[in-house]
Amino acid sequence: MATPATEKQIKFLDDLVAKREIPTTLSAEYLSAKATLDVAKASQLISQFLGFPRIEVKTALAEKPAVDPKSALWAELFEALSKIPQSKYAVPVSELMTDFLKKPVHGDLVFLEVKEYMKRLHIKQLFGSVGAFTRVRTDVEDALAFVRIIQSDPYKYARLFGEHYKCCGKCGAELTDPISRELMLGPWCRKAFGR
Repeated sequence: MATPATEKQIKFLDDLVAKREIPTTLSAEYLSAKATLDVAKASQLISQFLGFPRIEVKTALAEKPAVDPKSALWAELFEALSKIPQSKYAVPVSELMTDFLKKPVHGDLVFLEVKEYMKRLHIKQLFGSVGAFTRVRTDVEDALAFVRIIQSDPYKYARLFGEHYKCCGKCGAELTDPISRELMLGPWCRKAFGR
């Protein structure tokens, strides 16, 4: 005599019928024989039902997932960073809308660096001097404000950095030839700015 299907098997089969695209004739056959199933037949049906695709649940929330505003800002920032050269920049405070910045800025210039780290571009605020900078992460909103200004003319802001620190505006190296001193970019760094 065959052993009747276990309660666990029946429950699992009911769940599969509800969540899988099982043909109507097969699911009707299962429902009519459900009370008399044995362990072997239940196992066979489970294997068969698992082969059918899941039913896609479509709800209003599934169609339009909620977008986290912070995530959208980060995505916009990474997109904007990919459009400017990796370099050091100096942005005049007078060009910033300081009332909208989350953290106050001091002085006449804000020093920034766009650099790749662990395969992702980052922008950090610089404090100190060439060779001994302290790098501070900025809020995403402030970083976007800085990047939007830099995007308008990256060379201008890299040059401002170079003029202030008397070095290459991109890498911070000492400038040795007249053309480099005029452009405030070393010979290799000029290529990033198309100079």
